[in-house]
Amino acid sequence: MITNKGLSTIKEFEFTLNDTQKVQKVIAEFCVHPIEKRRHKIEYGEFLWEVDEYKGENEGLVIAEVEFEHEEDYRKMLDLGKPPWVGKEITGDAWQYTNARSRRGPCP
Repeated sequence: MITNKGLSTIKEFEFTLNDTQKVQKVIAEFCVHPIEKRRHKIEYGEFLWEVDEYKGENEGLVIAEVEFEHEEDYRKMLDLGKPPWVGKEITGDAWQYTNARSRRGPCP
């Protein structure tokens, strides 16, 4: 799946490409700093974590996130404890790790 999100307007296009050569052609033609990642969905306790494992320019960067519908859910997660594979909290530094930021080049 390739996602293209514009910076000045919110436009998102997603489509599945099954032909590797076509994928490489699209990336080479349209992406200055393509964001390559594999998303894993992992259940831990009663929460679904989305873990993005980056490739290419951001090789080695792994970001895990979980979304809560209610504030009580956040408290439940704290009581349960973060999964052992979760490292440093980056919520306050989130801009450094956004897709919009990484279009400028590798994340720090």
